[in-house]
Amino acid sequence: MSTRPPIPLGLTLSQSSSTTRTRLINRVCVRLVELWLSILVRKLLRRGNFTSTDDLRNKVLDFIAYFNRTMAKPFKWTYLGKPLHA
Repeated sequence: MSTRPPIPLGLTLSQSSSTTRTRLINRVCVRLVELWLSILVRKLLRRGNFTSTDDLRNKVLDFIAYFNRTMAKPFKWTYLGKPLHA
């Protein structure tokens, strides 16, 4: 598991510089992609048996279609942008 620098807590997007805003937005996007890829790995790739790269490609595309039909829903974002207190 890679170690990521923490997102600065207590900093709202309106208070931050444009570079910080861009980094925060990029981190959010990367984490959502990581979340979706983890679903793909758990549901398909971990126990998959693929005879060729074409077979793998077809099964991934079939899984994407199935996921979009049956499981897709907006991810619930729980972070409120406020500092966490211990």
